[in-house]
Amino acid sequence: MNSIVLLQLLEKVTHKENQLKYHHDETGRFPEKPYYEQKELDILAQKITSDAADILGNKILYPISTDKLTVIIEKYVDDLDLYANLQEEYGDKNIEGVTIFIPFKKPIIKISENLQNIQYKENRLRTTLLHELGHVVIHDPLWQREFRKLQLPLDTTEQRIQICKRKTLFSKNEPNYENYDWMEWQANYFASAFLMPRTEIYKIYKEFTNNKTSLVYIVDGSEEATMLIDFISQKFQVSKEAALIRLKIMKILINQQDLATQPFLI
Repeated sequence: MNSIVLLQLLEKVTHKENQLKYHHDETGRFPEKPYYEQKELDILAQKITSDAADILGNKILYPISTDKLTVIIEKYVDDLDLYANLQEEYGDKNIEGVTIFIPFKKPIIKISENLQNIQYKENRLRTTLLHELGHVVIHDPLWQREFRKLQLPLDTTEQRIQICKRKTLFSKNEPNYENYDWMEWQANYFASAFLMPRTEIYKIYKEFTNNKTSLVYIVDGSEEATMLIDFISQKFQVSKEAALIRLKIMKILINQQDLATQPFLI
């Protein structure tokens, strides 16, 4: 899938005008950055999942296996290296994934070999894989547009590299674009939405609360919260940290002090 098709897909899932909204990019990467509401990234993740019916089948069963995730990603990239020595290549042991944007070509994704060699890190591997796919489907169209502006020759060696460390992969994932790298937030949210779809989370939540007509909040740190986090983690094969962040973003889990100020869940 090329950058033009991806950009058209992004425009279809955003806003009533079917056009991306842009704000000033304070990072300086681009003149402007695209703004997405959470529900728009949920829809995008759902669309990518639906387009993988040839891999996943008509009925998607969760968790999607890691092998199938890699096959899906391979549709969108020029190369997927699952055993990259990123510490040697970039001089930092904390780097877990890299996306390389190349003019006129699909991107390249590199995943740290450290995530493959230790079995208990598979949940982190899955999150990292989908985080990098988020960079590909959301941000490669932006880079390709910038590359075209530069009028680069077809044989150019120009490229842009997005380096992702564990700290950014497991942030609180809050859309505060002034204090947090917007590209990392968007890729994080996409990964979370793909691995733990909003509709599936709500199904589990309704069952967890005995299908109550009026949905109730669960207080973070409570016994119920721990049970729900454990269940989501196992159901979607993600870390407990990723499950906690997803439930907080969806405002299913809230802090005790914020309970009185929350609107009803929909």
